[in-house]
Amino acid sequence: MTEILGVKIAMSPWVVFLLMVLAAAVLAYFLNIILLRILRRAVEKTSTEIDDRIYRLLQQYLFPLLVVGGLLIIVDAVPLPPKVLRATYRLLALSGLLLAIFLLTKGALLVIRNMEAHYDPIRNIKGAIELVTKIVFLAVGAMIVLDNLGISLTPLLTTLGIGSLAVAIALQDTLGNLFAGLYIKADRPIEIGHYVRLESGEEGYVDYIGWRSARIRMLANNMVVVPNGKLVQSNIINYHL
Repeated sequence: MTEILGVKIAMSPWVVFLLMVLAAAVLAYFLNIILLRILRRAVEKTSTEIDDRIYRLLQQYLFPLLVVGGLLIIVDAVPLPPKVLRATYRLLALSGLLLAIFLLTKGALLVIRNMEAHYDPIRNIKGAIELVTKIVFLAVGAMIVLDNLGISLTPLLTTLGIGSLAVAIALQDTLGNLFAGLYIKADRPIEIGHYVRLESGEEGYVDYIGWRSARIRMLANNMVVVPNGKLVQSNIINYHL
């Protein structure tokens, strides 16, 4: 005999739990259909491509997210042993968090890729922007999951903060050249093949632009290697432009 919300049912709690899981899945299925139809009508009224991409993304991941949400709501009503309930609730919460973080990451990447199609500076460094976006969402998701598991983040954040500060001080020049390289690739004041003259007097063809330095091949076939940080701070005559 199982009692749920004051109603006694002549079934085992495990059977009731399985039936409620099935009911949650069925309700999530119909709710998924209704929401997708509403969203599709809204998307059809717009002419932007980003709406269609977000709609296709929701088609794939909205149903499992609704199933997990429904199970989180009903799991407390099932008279299972307390340890089983706690483990089930934690498992469902983690599953919901991971699905939500994954969906948000995919959505953010779709927005960034849509911006890449309209803005040249963003398109020029799309690889770096997408990588940073993935790392940020992964780090935030990992902290949320650890906090949900009851692991204290204060010592970890303190250690990471001190370590990051030490690394930033030690690699100050390298990081400066890295961000200068991002600026060069985004703004494109010079490109490979351009004939340029530096403020220091060297001139030649741009042979390579990396994350740390740029290489200019002079007419005598000598290679001048210039750190990106110095390159963006100097006046450059670009004869190609």
